[in-house]
Amino acid sequence: MLDDASFVRDREFILAFADFKGRRTIAEKIRKSGGRLANAIHPKAEIAPSAKLGENVVVNAFSLVHPGAIVGDLVLVEGHCSIGVDNRIGNNVLFATGIMLNGSVVIEDDVFLGSGVIVIPGKTVGRGALIGAGATVVSDIPPNKVAVGTPARVVRENN
Repeated sequence: MLDDASFVRDREFILAFADFKGRRTIAEKIRKSGGRLANAIHPKAEIAPSAKLGENVVVNAFSLVHPGAIVGDLVLVEGHCSIGVDNRIGNNVLFATGIMLNGSVVIEDDVFLGSGVIVIPGKTVGRGALIGAGATVVSDIPPNKVAVGTPARVVRENN
C-alpha cells in the first residue's frame, strides 16, 4: 500500500518497530509520497511542555521526557524510561524498557539502548552504538561500538 502515492498522500503514519534501516526507508517513502509521520504518546507518559519532539516519536506508558529535552525523528521509547533534563536525542533511536538518562546526555543517531541502561550526566553515546541491557554508561561511547557492563566498556564494533 505504501507504493500507492494516492493512498499515502494526506495520511498520518506511526512507525513503531525496531528495524533501524527499515524505519528510515519506510519513513522516506511516506514523506516522498506526501504522507506525514505522526507521534504517539501514551496517556500515561509525561512530556514536559518545554521538551521538543520530532516526527514519529513513540513514547510508551510510564515514560518521562523532562524539560529542555530535544528528541529527534523516528524515536521509539518503550515503557518506564526517563529522558533527562536538557538531553539531546538524535534520529532513529530505540530505547528498550526501563532506561534512565540523567541530565545533559547526548544520544546520537541510530543508537540502540538495551533494557535498564543508565547514562550518567553529560555523557555522549555515539552514532550507531549499541548499549547492552543493564549497562551503566560512565564515559563517552564512541560511534559504532557495542558497550556492555557496569561500568559500560566497549567490547567490539557494531556492524
